[in-house]
Amino acid sequence: MGVMLWSQLVYTLFCEFEKGGKKQREEVVEALKPLYFARSLSFDYETWRYSVVHAEEQVRNQALAFLSQRPYLLGLSLVARR
Repeated sequence: MGVMLWSQLVYTLFCEFEKGGKKQREEVVEALKPLYFARSLSFDYETWRYSVVHAEEQVRNQALAFLSQRPYLLGLSLVARR
């Protein structure tokens, strides 16, 4: 799973979590668990051969991807308020 898709997925689930009740929030957390582990394994697979510096660069790239998707989050937030 690429970082852009991952960031959009996390933001989408975040919005679902925010607007849901207790049951829906639990379902969102349960849905996110296997996706998180898959993303974590994917990151490990992509970086295990490289130096710590390279892994840190990848983490920085992921942070920038999440930052670049903030308009997507804002759009989701605006749609949810209607």
